[in-house]
Formats: sequence, structure tokens, C-alpha cells
Amino acid sequence: QGLLSETTENYVTLRLNALSKEILRRQRDVSIEAPHQSLQNTLTGTSKTGNILPELAPEEMGLFQHLRTLRKRLADEQGVPPYVIFPDTSLRGMAQQRPQSQSQFEQIPGVGSRKLQAYYTLFTGEIRAYCELHNLSMGLSPAPTTRREAPPKAATGPVSPSVTRQITLQMYQDGQSIEDIARERNLRPTTIASHLVELIEAGETIDVQSL
Repeated sequence: QGLLSETTENYVTLRLNALSKEILRRQRDVSIEAPHQSLQNTLTGTSKTGNILPELAPEEMGLFQHLRTLRKRLADEQGVPPYVIFPDTSLRGMAQQRPQSQSQFEQIPGVGSRKLQAYYTLFTGEIRAYCELHNLSMGLSPAPTTRREAPPKAATGPVSPSVTRQITLQMYQDGQSIEDIARERNLRPTTIASHLVELIEAGETIDVQSL
């Protein structure tokens, strides 16, 4: 898409050009299609810490679908893909924990300060109405999780560029902001943003409207 330039000084490298810098400054939009999510990824998810979340119970699945309908309506109103509002991982957490306070809502995967301010009242109100209608308890503790086994680490040497970009991609698609990813990975926000630009150039499906 012409978002990166190639230089051949000594050896071939890629660098940001005028187009990619406009994206980082939010002066240019990139249109891409939303990533496909399988049914299994909908029924089970992964938390920010890499834990595999348990499958939804029948009563939780009903609330989960109700929240997906709300998310779709908001996405249509804002003209963005649904996962820009919240990824399925966040809706699963809401269906399982049914938060009713800001502190509870902040514990949901993918909920940062911006989404807390934007969606706390609306989503907790919908959760409360659904739970009262179906006689479900609210404000539950997070369900037990199963720790995902980490891949074996290399004996020596830094993380390869391809691996570090994929880590950024996974965290971004889980609903974390560039600032959150940079803080958690101890990197600069500009480094995380450059990862996303390079992934787009490599053909990855990434939504940049939420940047």
C-alpha cells in the first residue's frame, strides 16, 4: 500500500515515509476489513495475562449475545467495525462478571480509561436490565482461568522483529491501546505504532480507526 519506503544504503531496510507518518499523526485513514473470528474464539477467549477463559454457561451466553447486539448498534452508529467498540473477550468478561461499579468494569479485559468513560454507563445499564429480567446475580468475581503455556524462550538474544510485531498485533486485537501496550511491554508508543504500520504493509488485517 506504499506505507513504507525501502532504502538500499549498505543493506535493504524499511523506514516510515510521508504516508505512514500521516497515519501515525492521525491525518490519514486506512480502510481494512475486520479479522474473521471463529466460533471457538467466541466461546472461549484469552485474558490480557495470557490466561484461557472458561466457556460461557447458557445463562451467560444469552447476555453475551445481548451485549453483541448492543455493540453492533453502537458500531453502526459510529461507522466502525464492532470490535473497535469492544472485542469479544471484553463482552465475555462482562457476561461472566456482570459488573455494576467502575472498579468492576475496569477489571474486564480490554477496558481502559477511555472506554470506561465512554461505555461504562451504557453497558452496565444494559447488563443490569438483562440480569433483573432473567434473575441473574451481578458483580461477580472473575471466573477461574487456565494458564496458557508460554512458548519456550530462546537461550540467548533479543526477541526477533517478526515475533515482537506479532506480540503487538495480538495485544492490539485484544483491545489494548497503543499506550497500554507500550506501558506493558516497556516500549515507546512510537515503537508500537511502527509495529502496526509494518504489519499493515505486510498484509495483516488491522483496524487503525481506533488509534
